Amino acid sequence: MTNIFSHKLFEIFFEKGLIALLILLASSQVNLSLERYKLVETQRVAGTTEFVSACQEIWSKVYEYEAAVNAETSATVNRLHLRIAGAKMQNADDLEVADLKSKEEKKIKEIEQLVGEQKFVIGQQFSDHFFKYLGLVRARADAEKTAWEKSGEEAKISRDAGEVFDKQIASMRFTSDMAREYAIAQLPH
Repeated sequence: MTNIFSHKLFEIFFEKGLIALLILLASSQVNLSLERYKLVETQRVAGTTEFVSACQEIWSKVYEYEAAVNAETSATVNRLHLRIAGAKMQNADDLEVADLKSKEEKKIKEIEQLVGEQKFVIGQQFSDHFFKYLGLVRARADAEKTAWEKSGEEAKISRDAGEVFDKQIASMRFTSDMAREYAIAQLPH
């Protein structure tokens, strides 16, 4: 009887020990999964933050470039106004336009370098997006200058093109919130 009793007691302890071991293994597996999930989420947030800050840095340079293009375009258009009015052109006017064009070229090189450095963070799609935006800014400026240089139908076509470029440029701008939403949507779940 003691043998049966000790055998039953051994079975009970063995079953309880086995259950405890299974619970311990399951809880450690759940804990590992939870830690892995937290690590992935932390990396997602860090990646999103890095993406947004890279886009903000690039946009600030893009807007500086856009301001430089606008300044150069305004100076060129002013020269065209003076030429149309029959005023004598000053060398200083030519130097001003050349200086503004030089600043514009310097800005575009800075942007190309920055986008190249941040390409891993922002990806090919956004690199292309920024370069397309820059191309549209340049095309809008050229259309505006052409509208003043030409007359009649050519001038109207250039003005219409400038308006189309304006709309495209406006549609391509995005805020840091939009960038954050996009980055979160692109992350693997």
